[in-house]
Formats: sequence, C-alpha cells, structure tokens
Amino acid sequence: MKISHRLFLGVIPSVVGLFTVAGLAYWGQFHHAAPEMVVWAAGAATIISLVVAWRETRYVARRVERLASTRGGDEKVDELDVIEQRVESLGEAATAAKADAARAAEDAGRRNIEYATLLAEAATSASKQLAEARLSLHVLQDNHFGELNDNQEEMIGAAREATEAAEVELNHLREIADIDRGALTLRRDLVKPGELIKSLLPILNAQATKQGVRILSELEPALPRVVGDRGRLQDALGLILKDAVRYAIPGTSISIHAASDPTSVKIIVNHGSPHSYTGDVALADRLIAAQGGSVTHQPEGTTISLERAGAGSAGALPKV
Repeated sequence: MKISHRLFLGVIPSVVGLFTVAGLAYWGQFHHAAPEMVVWAAGAATIISLVVAWRETRYVARRVERLASTRGGDEKVDELDVIEQRVESLGEAATAAKADAARAAEDAGRRNIEYATLLAEAATSASKQLAEARLSLHVLQDNHFGELNDNQEEMIGAAREATEAAEVELNHLREIADIDRGALTLRRDLVKPGELIKSLLPILNAQATKQGVRILSELEPALPRVVGDRGRLQDALGLILKDAVRYAIPGTSISIHAASDPTSVKIIVNHGSPHSYTGDVALADRLIAAQGGSVTHQPEGTTISLERAGAGSAGALPKV
C-alpha cells in the first residue's frame, strides 16, 4: 500500500466524526430520536476508523523514524529535517559522481583519440616502408640482376603479394583510426544504391566462381537514392560482400536483397556462413555508420541500412 493511501486512511476518524456531529445535530433536536441501529453503526465506525488510523499512522511514523534514524545523534531533531539533509547530501554526492563520470569519459575520449592518432601514424609509417619494400621486390623481379631460378622468382612473387596484402590491411587500419578520431572527411552525395551493387557484381561473381559459390541478387525496381559519400559507400559495400563470398561454404548461394522503406534503404546479404569479425568488416561498419547508416551482423546474414535521401537529413545539402 502506498504512503499516500495510508495518510488518506488517517483522515477517516475526522470524516466519521463529521458525520457523527451532523447526526447528533439532527437527532438532537426536539422530538427527534436517533435510531438504535444508527447509534451502533456510528460507534462501530468510530472504533474501526480509530483502529485503522492508529495502525496506519504508526506504520508511517515508524517508517519515517527508520528513514531519519541517526545513530548517536540528537533524538529531538525533527525527522523531516534529517531526511531533508540526507536528500541534499545525496544530491550533492550524485552531482559530484556525475562530474567525476564526465571527467572520466572526457579523459577516456581524449585517450582514445590519442591512441587512434598514434595508430594512424604507425600505420602510415609502416605502409610507406612496405611500399618501398614492394618497389624493391618489383625492381628485383622485373629487372633481373643476374639469373634467378624458378624458386627464387616464386619467393619474390610471394613476398610482393604479402607486402601488398599487408599494405592494404594497414591502409584499412589507418582509415579505421581516422574515423574513430574524426579525421576522415566524407561527402554528402545523392547515390543510387542499385547502381553501386550492380557495379560490384562482376568482381563478386568472379570471386564467387573461384570459391564455388553462386550469387543471387534481387533489387527492388527504382530504388530511391541514399545520402553518403559515393566512393566510400561503394568501398564499404564491396568489403562486406567480398568478405561474405570469401567465407562462404563452397556449393552454397549468397543472396543480395535490396528494398526501401520510408526512412532508409536496406540491403540484406544472406550468406549462411558465420565467421569472425574481420578488419575489412570493421572498416565497412565504421564507414557506413559515419554516413548515418548501420550494419547488423547475424549468424546467417548481414543487414545494411542506408539513410534515404530526404529522410532525417534536414539541413544537409547533398552534392550531386
């Protein structure tokens, strides 16, 4: 039972007393006699209301005393004053805790930016060194300084491929760091998502053929345009779709569905092959999120949501 209900019950004796006085005023007149049943009912109501009011008042008083209890304190201090002081003290403590949390969040954000900056600088430096190594291998392989046997040429070729792959990974890592620290500038174009997917299909089909996978695409006719950086969106979609093909089970199919709703365009990729969260997918997720979209990963597929042009982009001036 709520405290407010208990306090209202404490008013019952006053209400009963009011009706009792009204009854006495009426039946106390000359030639008026109170019926015996009314007298008994009034007496019973008075006793019952007194018991209820006493019990509820005692309950509220005990709760207030328990709430305002002070060990070793002055027992003559008003309980409400104690409660008020404690509420003020808790409010001050909550304010201080919020300030501490805000400072901690600010420090954490600053450290994240510092880490992202260091990571981006390290990735840039390593990428330059790999580019120099790749160039040296290219010169060594194409302009022979003496005869190279097949094993040596194969080793140099493998080294070139490894440096190129490492350079790509470092570039992706640098882009992730740039996004996290807000150093990546994105355009606001009006993009047709259907054209982006169709431009990626030839590369995806070639990769799928090598993997023994089949790609099925179903695009809603006349898909509305979305808002985003055209090149970055294409890169993000390509990374997600290539990753799905790379980890697909041979002999299975990958379906790509694209449809629109009033606020977004959704691209659903059903691959049926759960795999670990790769760096390519992490970069794609950040690129899409930085442009107002979202990516949801599930064991059986991935859902990409892109911001539809004219929906939730008030104040933006997309570039064509």
